Amino acid sequence: MLKDFEEATVIFHKATLSEVKEILNHAKQLDAKIVASIGHKDLANLVNQMLDRTDNHTRNDITIDENDFIFIAQYKGERLPEGSTTLPENSQIVFYSVEVDY
Repeated sequence: MLKDFEEATVIFHKATLSEVKEILNHAKQLDAKIVASIGHKDLANLVNQMLDRTDNHTRNDITIDENDFIFIAQYKGERLPEGSTTLPENSQIVFYSVEVDY
């Protein structure tokens, strides 16, 4: 995920759903390239529902470069049952923004 480097600083910040939506909407207004990569189809569908998007299910490799803005959607909870359309009880998706300084 990280390009070749000798040294890098990676900082994770917890982000709210509204912050993620706001930044994605702003990026879209700027016609910025948005790349989504979530390999688990059901999790991608749940994240899409939360973000009002339709493009998060791909298994493509990504490389984080300078000036890229990254969000991570971390699923926390029991194993997501196949075909899930809602989060299981006591589970959640937590968003993080990631800052990489090479």
